[in-house]
Amino acid sequence: MPERPDRESLRTCLRVLREELAPRLDELREQGFDVDGFLRDCDRMSALPDGGGEPGFDAQSFLARLTAFTKEFKQVAHLQQQAELVGAVAALPGAAELLAEAAAIMRAHGGPVELRTAVELEAQAGEARRRLEGGGVPCEEIENASLALAAQMAELNRRNLFRTAAAAFYWERQTPEWWARLSPEARASLDALLGQWRAQREGVLGELPLEDRRRLEAMTLEDFDRPGACDP
Repeated sequence: MPERPDRESLRTCLRVLREELAPRLDELREQGFDVDGFLRDCDRMSALPDGGGEPGFDAQSFLARLTAFTKEFKQVAHLQQQAELVGAVAALPGAAELLAEAAAIMRAHGGPVELRTAVELEAQAGEARRRLEGGGVPCEEIENASLALAAQMAELNRRNLFRTAAAAFYWERQTPEWWARLSPEARASLDALLGQWRAQREGVLGELPLEDRRRLEAMTLEDFDRPGACDP
């Protein structure tokens, strides 16, 4: 026979159960659970003195009902999880189409990284459709597409950081004569931008790959005039 729980352990279990039930009381009532009567019995059971009982209260019967209630509650929760999964799967065909649309946008940009991302998204969208048609759940395909999109976002961020750093390096390397030819307004504007750059310089350069940073730091003023020299 299983060992009967001591009264304090049972009180702890009942307290935890009440906390789990609290957010769902109205929902459980609608589903036909006698939660109010059950919770009253929980309170009575918790209030029983150690080693004693309450006239008219059948503790053994309550423990049996506690077991049955917990089992039924878990079954309902499992069915709800299954229903949520079915709803999520039903939306996945739309997700496959969104992946195809994202691939088309990547192709429209035409860059080599974008084309690689487009090919990956198209492949995952096709695999997702085939798995759905076979009654499966394309979790792996959706995850792979998410990784491809995350890599694309990282590449866009790298390019933006590179362009920001390249502009700042260009201004820093300019000659006094170049600065003297600027209007007072333009010079003040660039001074302000350079002040912002110096405050965040190490943060920006630290996010760039080491190869990009070395390339920028090695550039001379003449390098900036070469076609493609500032392309990220």
